Amino acid sequence: LKLALLLFVFTLAAVNRWTLTAPAQAGDTEVQRRLVRSIGIEVVIVLAIFGVAAGWRFTPPPRALAIAAAQPVSIHIHTLEAM
Repeated sequence: LKLALLLFVFTLAAVNRWTLTAPAQAGDTEVQRRLVRSIGIEVVIVLAIFGVAAGWRFTPPPRALAIAAAQPVSIHIHTLEAM
């Protein structure tokens, strides 16, 4: 997901650079608005990339999952009727 978002943001940045920058510098106000909107979308995508990367902190490593799966399950009941 992170790589897909990176690819999208790089593609959008390239489109901005090679198709929108020159007309925006020439003074075309419609293109300037599109460029500002596109840069805002880039910022949102970069924040989404940071969010995806931060969310990986909660994913246990495969090594820990393998150790947990290899251990047998046991239950210990402690009540007055059964022990």
